[in-house]
Amino acid sequence: MCEKSLPGDATIPATNRWMKAIYDAINIITNKISERVFLEFINLETTERENLLWYKINEQYTSKRAMNRGRSWMDFQRCFYNGNLQSYIDSYITLLMELETVSIKIQNEFLLYSLLGELAGDSNLHQLVETLTLNEELIESPDLILTQLQDYVNLIQFKDSTPTDLPSALV
Repeated sequence: MCEKSLPGDATIPATNRWMKAIYDAINIITNKISERVFLEFINLETTERENLLWYKINEQYTSKRAMNRGRSWMDFQRCFYNGNLQSYIDSYITLLMELETVSIKIQNEFLLYSLLGELAGDSNLHQLVETLTLNEELIESPDLILTQLQDYVNLIQFKDSTPTDLPSALV
């Protein structure tokens, strides 16, 4: 049903049944996945081309579950901060999605301190890491910390792109 497109000569009742089946299937799947995984799979491209949604989901789950879980965990264990904060944030977000996709549950505290622990060794980020660690509202979720780190990267990029010597008006 989901692998084939609707024939061009389908009747209106057949089209309605086909569309209902597609939406029912999407509702079943989207109600079973986390928000992070939902945001990874469901986008404009996959809603306009329903076959692509099934392809992406199938691609994620085709190999053996234990193998996927092991690969995802080992990838997470190998995530190190190499001095590029944007790259680290992107990698961490991707790894969190992979862990959720294969149903590996890790306590938020472990994720947070693992995430921030990697950054604590960078003298340029030490103060930021301390500030984030002390904020009890932020340490409830890796997503909140990642958002704060992304805001920090955006601020640094903005500061770097802002000219320091503004031209003065000619008098």
